[in-house]
Amino acid sequence: MSRMKSLARSYVWWPSLDKEIEEAVKQCEACQSLRNKPVGVDPPHPWIYSQKPWERVHPDFCEVAGNSTHATTAQTMEAMRRTFSYNGLPLRVVTDNGPQSTSYEFKNFMSANGIKHQLIPPYHPASNGQVERIVQDFKKSLKTKPTGRSVSHQVSTFLLHYRKTPNSTTGKTPAGLMLKRSSRTRLSLLRPEADSELREPQIQQYDTASGRVRQLEPGMTVSVANPRQDSRGK
Repeated sequence: MSRMKSLARSYVWWPSLDKEIEEAVKQCEACQSLRNKPVGVDPPHPWIYSQKPWERVHPDFCEVAGNSTHATTAQTMEAMRRTFSYNGLPLRVVTDNGPQSTSYEFKNFMSANGIKHQLIPPYHPASNGQVERIVQDFKKSLKTKPTGRSVSHQVSTFLLHYRKTPNSTTGKTPAGLMLKRSSRTRLSLLRPEADSELREPQIQQYDTASGRVRQLEPGMTVSVANPRQDSRGK
């Protein structure tokens, strides 16, 4: 369209020149079929926040699940069964339009488990944008993994830190939202007082209930039962 306007202005001009060229291009089927995809025409519709953990799950194929590049429907369902055994069945599963997700076996698997299956618009990965970003972050971590560390080791390390890191949108950690508690990592050693805060009330409660606490010191003489001998000492 821009080149046509530039060329036309080099030879002729009339008041509606630009508008008529624009209309001619819009009505040209060949021009429309080759035009670039519009960017940012409509604002993306955000996913509605889940009201409870495991309400909506967005799986994606990646090494995180230990699948190969060309995972089959059977492998996909097996990976989901393994994950569902940890956390139970979700209410809804959102996937892309891959052959594994659109097969009869997968649809039957979703239906048999009472899970609503939702597909994203074809050729529009931005609909699952957050999942795609996580996959990209994981692939970057694989490229920077220390020499000698196995892929499975890197997977566990990545997931541990990802689940412990506060999300920029919610301000909360994925583990906290899912488990309703803070997961412990080696960084937790920087705040040992957190553990003592939990133990102190327990000790006080024990003192109140029994009235005494047995104190043992290094070097004290004590009697120890030998589980290898019966009550007669044989």
